[in-house]
Amino acid sequence: MTEVQTFLDELDQQIKDLKVRARIATGKAKLQAEQEIDESERKASSAKDKFRELESASGKAWEEMKVGLDSAIDELRISCRRAWARFK
Repeated sequence: MTEVQTFLDELDQQIKDLKVRARIATGKAKLQAEQEIDESERKASSAKDKFRELESASGKAWEEMKVGLDSAIDELRISCRRAWARFK
């Protein structure tokens, strides 16, 4: 479980770094970056919620919730990559 928390913490830091980059961007690039960051923050919140649920689950519920967490993390990872792509 600590690996998941570490991963979520790393993605939180990436989102913070993206916010810094977005502040210096201008025009359409800034707007697009801000939208991507907002999406990443929503996905991060969802992944954290699923992680908290998973921590208290047991047995079959744990297995089902793990699938949801894995999916939420994948979506978050994709969202962060898309946001970073705005700055390359």
